[in-house]
Amino acid sequence: MLLATVRVLMGAHSRRADAADVAELPALFMIACLRPRMLRLAGDRILQAIGSSRTNQAIAASCRNFTTGTSVSMADVRHVPAAEAAQLLESGYTYLDVRTPEEFVDGHVKDSVNIPFMLRKTEGMVPNEEFVQQVKQQFPNQEQQLVVGCKSGGRSTKACAALAQDYTSLVMNATGWDGWVAADLPAAK
Repeated sequence: MLLATVRVLMGAHSRRADAADVAELPALFMIACLRPRMLRLAGDRILQAIGSSRTNQAIAASCRNFTTGTSVSMADVRHVPAAEAAQLLESGYTYLDVRTPEEFVDGHVKDSVNIPFMLRKTEGMVPNEEFVQQVKQQFPNQEQQLVVGCKSGGRSTKACAALAQDYTSLVMNATGWDGWVAADLPAAK
């Protein structure tokens, strides 16, 4: 169904987008976070299909940001090496580990919170569609100071992009868990 929605919205089918297509947009948007080029290809057709409700306007703004290659506040997300991330934790930041639970139990930053951006399923790694909602539940204060990290920086970049509209104090551990271990910083199991 999702692939058909993408084809309709991109104009590969002659039929117009309908309510069923629009209902698929949250899943399409999550995929777009992982593959921004897909959303850029759909471009204006996605924006035209989702309508003008307040929720859809917010989705449209996010789509526009991805189609232009920018994010509302992603420029405000600092990228720091592991050693600087450790210093931020000492000053009151909280470490948000976005790796899978399986990776987290093998070792993690002491006192970190694990909310996976991707989940390991039988079909492979899939987006955690509840990621932003789970972060908001864990950290309801939008001024919460968070250091976001994954294994090596890929997922944390995408996680920061997903969180940038809602949180004002995001910092990304650009070297991830690999950099943390290489710097011989305190870890827990």
